[in-house]
Amino acid sequence: MIKAVIFDFDGVLVDSNRFKRDAWFEVFLESEGITRGMIEEVLGRVTQTRYDILREIFRVRGGAAGGADAFVEKYAKRYDELVQKGMAGGILVPEARGVLEFLAPRYRLYINSATPEAALQDSVKMLGIVGYFDGVFGYHAAYGDAVTGKLENGKKVLALEKISGKEAAFVGDGEADRVAAMELGCFFIGIPNSFNGWCAGVFPLARDLRDVRDVIEGKNREK
Repeated sequence: MIKAVIFDFDGVLVDSNRFKRDAWFEVFLESEGITRGMIEEVLGRVTQTRYDILREIFRVRGGAAGGADAFVEKYAKRYDELVQKGMAGGILVPEARGVLEFLAPRYRLYINSATPEAALQDSVKMLGIVGYFDGVFGYHAAYGDAVTGKLENGKKVLALEKISGKEAAFVGDGEADRVAAMELGCFFIGIPNSFNGWCAGVFPLARDLRDVRDVIEGKNREK
């Protein structure tokens, strides 16, 4: 029996994967010596957090020894400002609000994202969906990588709800989501897109959140 549903944020609740990728090309000024080609090459290899991406850009550019932390802090702030500006325009997936209204009285709902937690919470409030969720958990630098972050946040949810992994569904569109769900023992529902290339097979796929709702309801009707 599914009792809690854990949602990734980007690409699941908000249509932001393409938007967040495009924002990287606005972060750096031409005078800063970081080209579009350099950014594209790094984004093609590094798929973890914005901090990992910035550290790799710093390395590829040939930054001075000891300057990485200041570089990451400066440009992470600039990137977040661009993302929050975009969020203000409202990019919630069209069916999200209706599906959340259906699920919230029936299940405990959580967000588990690789977006830094303070920025994530600001976005959820800005989009007007915070009231549907029993917890909103994002990335902390202490986690080190996105998979560890998703896993630790998932453990928090299970502990708060006093349930096992089998009693939670995890909805995501990235490899970190899938791996964390597997480690936690959760029922995983994947959202396929051009980035992950997932095809039907090991785990159920949902075209949108209405399919997610139907898969969860169907799972709970199984005997």
